[in-house]
Amino acid sequence: MDARSRWLEKMRDKLITMNDKAGERAAELTIALSEKAEEEDAKSFVKAALEIVEFLPSLVIFATNVSIDPRVPIGDKIKIAAIIALLVSPADIILMELIGPLALMDDAVLIAYLIFSICTLVGKLDEQVLTDNWVGKPEHIKTLAEAARAITGLNPNPAQGII
Repeated sequence: MDARSRWLEKMRDKLITMNDKAGERAAELTIALSEKAEEEDAKSFVKAALEIVEFLPSLVIFATNVSIDPRVPIGDKIKIAAIIALLVSPADIILMELIGPLALMDDAVLIAYLIFSICTLVGKLDEQVLTDNWVGKPEHIKTLAEAARAITGLNPNPAQGII
């Protein structure tokens, strides 16, 4: 196992541990705040919400990993890297002072375009590249691959199979 694989495995383990702890804490808080809520309903709701919260950092790490993977076409790498660079640029801080929350509208559009770009890329990549670059829960990359192919209309190569 090379250094990159060990790092990805370490990140995957940390994300799972962190999200499990956060899910338990959030469920306990929700139960404490709402006397009317059933404990199991509150836990399942919070865990579902945390699945989404857990997915987003994994998606950002995935985009970063794909940007440096030599098996990914250079054009896709440049597009994703440019979108990420625009998202993390400090220009919004200055605009927030001038026009308030409207300054974040471009980020919403960029995030939507980043997700669509990643979906398009995921639809084109084979499953080995996807699993090698994903640090979140393995079932999330399967769901992402299925959703990406549905969104973009790209069908996987029958020889590849579906993740």
